[in-house]
Amino acid sequence: GANGAGMFCFFSSPEIMYCTLASNTAGGEGGGVRCYNNSSPTLTHCSFSNNTAYSSGGYPNGGGGMYNQSWEHPSSPTLTNCTFENNTAGFNGGGMYNFQNSYPTLTGCTFTNNTATDNGGGVFNWHSTPNFTNCVFTENTTVGGGSFEFHLSHALNAIAAGRINCAVITYSSLARSGGISVGTGGVARFGHPRLDPSPDSFEELYGLTTVGLYAM
Repeated sequence: GANGAGMFCFFSSPEIMYCTLASNTAGGEGGGVRCYNNSSPTLTHCSFSNNTAYSSGGYPNGGGGMYNQSWEHPSSPTLTNCTFENNTAGFNGGGMYNFQNSYPTLTGCTFTNNTATDNGGGVFNWHSTPNFTNCVFTENTTVGGGSFEFHLSHALNAIAAGRINCAVITYSSLARSGGISVGTGGVARFGHPRLDPSPDSFEELYGLTTVGLYAM
């Protein structure tokens, strides 16, 4: 289907346990699940694997495993002990794409070997602030921002609000980083033993060579 090939939620919030969404293909958003406009399902012990969302050229397209979008009302699903593995997005968010004021809560979830052709191999967030607790991101791949990507202001808001407690990120592609420093107006780190002025977004030694869009 065009969107939400495995399941499409519209003004609905089902409770789902021990289910598998696998090998679904969407021509737009949400290969496994798409939650749109006041849809906040609860998923427990569910797996998302080998789902695909192809891009038709529009910027919001993607979300191989899951795509969450708010319009007039937020869509903020709750996921506990769920796995996202081998999902693919033709644009952003191989595992999950959170778009336009979506605030999902994820606890004990894993994102492994998901792929996006542009940004956020594991998770991509656009004007959204998810809450991750004890989640693991491993071997996710993309051109820019291997595991998940926030625009800087939303990342800072998430940290300040305590929404992100713990995220372990290993072997994620960082092709976009390129030695550009956060909070320095794009000044390159190379050749500067100490940036002057020091980065205004993060303290040394943190965040000095991450991309300006805060990719990890």
